[in-house]
Amino acid sequence: GNKHYTFNVTLYMANAAFALVVDTTGYHAKDMRVFATGFADSYALMDSTYTYNHTPIIRTTEVKNPAATRRITFRGVCFPSKDSESLPASMPSTRLSTEKVHLWQVRAYVTRHDGTVTESILYIDRPLQAAQLRIIKARLKSDGSLQPESQEVGVSVTLDWKQGGTYEPEL
Repeated sequence: GNKHYTFNVTLYMANAAFALVVDTTGYHAKDMRVFATGFADSYALMDSTYTYNHTPIIRTTEVKNPAATRRITFRGVCFPSKDSESLPASMPSTRLSTEKVHLWQVRAYVTRHDGTVTESILYIDRPLQAAQLRIIKARLKSDGSLQPESQEVGVSVTLDWKQGGTYEPEL
């Protein structure tokens, strides 16, 4: 027959979010693009597990702030990063061996008015977990680099960064 049932199901967020807030007081960039990496590439609903087979690149979206704030905000939605306990001990680090391995990173490409591009890679050692929003604050410097406000965020800067070659095969 026609029976009605009621089920109570607890739902959990499977994705996470992050924002990069850049203080541009004193400096103005011609253009800025922001990406992030270091997150899971899929989620298995039945098992509630994430996989890390590939390294997806997350493109951010600029949030329109009032011009008076002198801040530019970029936001991204992704799956979580790995937890620090799940990293292999043999994983190479870009920093001193006494420090933790970075779990995920934000890459900012700032085009200056002279046409040069400065790449800043922000290394984050704290995991980004499901249902979390992590806000990273940085200050734009005169050379186009970003200086994180938190000492928990490492940075690597490449001045006059050049994009690698692209290959477009005939189809």
